[in-house]
Amino acid sequence: VGLGELIETTLAPYRSPDLTASLTGPQIMLGGRFITPLGLVLHEMTTNAVKYGGWSRPGGAINIEWTRDDGVLELVWREHGGPIPATDTPERQGFGSQLMASSARQLGGKIERSFTPDG
Repeated sequence: VGLGELIETTLAPYRSPDLTASLTGPQIMLGGRFITPLGLVLHEMTTNAVKYGGWSRPGGAINIEWTRDDGVLELVWREHGGPIPATDTPERQGFGSQLMASSARQLGGKIERSFTPDG
């Protein structure tokens, strides 16, 4: 499965003319062992965007960019148009955050999050 296809499939049920997304990155084919953990992270990010973030209001947008350098994939997810976060670091981590961290570890990676006024 291509990374772009996996992202598009995850976003598709929620995407609309009022909730847009842009995807930028090279064609990357994912091996079978990467699809489920990465799919879980993408699904959690998407549903959080719908409930609390950039897609929780009409006109919201998600921009996803990825690069690969020396076999390392970096995926950057940015949301715009949602409510301004009350803090730059949430106090508690719920099940979804723990799921994303665990999935990232399965892939030999990590999740870094920042909550800024601009998205």
